[in-house]
Amino acid sequence: MAVTALEIHHRALVLDGRSFGEAGAHEKVIGVIRFAADPAHRLHRVITDLALAPRNAEGRVESWADFYLLSPADPARGNRRLLLDVPNRGRKVALGMFNSTPRAADPSTPEDFGNGFQATLKLVAARHLLAEDVEAIVERAGQLWDLFQAGIEEPGP
Repeated sequence: MAVTALEIHHRALVLDGRSFGEAGAHEKVIGVIRFAADPAHRLHRVITDLALAPRNAEGRVESWADFYLLSPADPARGNRRLLLDVPNRGRKVALGMFNSTPRAADPSTPEDFGNGFQATLKLVAARHLLAEDVEAIVERAGQLWDLFQAGIEEPGP
């Protein structure tokens, strides 16, 4: 499954630019990420009814997902690590598992960002991906991140 576009709908400083330790101020970026899957690909055959879905001109099935990114406002101050939350029905859970926070759809108060750490990190089983899927996703995400940091929006499909 390929990422075909990244649409940014909203950007804002978190807590009016309040510093989060050495990483400094953070921003939230909200938008949509678009995908296209080849129904004939061996790894996609397990997706229920994918072969029955409408296809685009390239023969791929298009889909999309909302994304919500929290990132240092100055990328040079970050540690180049990603905490990925795969939400169910739009609920954000990773921030609460990591920072002892209440769950919030759009974290916007100091309490929503918690204490910054938790002594024992709870392990959450997400989805199992094959190694090559993870590598491809990480590579494409890195490419999109580089475009995002450069202020370039990738053209849509």
